[in-house]
Amino acid sequence: MSIELDNKQGLIAGNGQLPVQLAKNAKENGFEVIAISLSSDNRNELKKYCSRLYDYAPGEVLKIKNTLQTEKI
Repeated sequence: MSIELDNKQGLIAGNGQLPVQLAKNAKENGFEVIAISLSSDNRNELKKYCSRLYDYAPGEVLKIKNTLQTEKI
């Protein structure tokens, strides 16, 4: 039995530099990063490291859930 892992990483990003660093490190290690951005303060920096970036408010839980399901995360 073998397990095949997908190199796709989901990131729910708030404000600050921690989400940017996580996205950068994941990309440098060969992961495709799909981010849900909950804050506008670091969105431009996140775009550098994410293949797709979705912009949602923290209360849009169903939209976030549906996006994660669509992206197979």
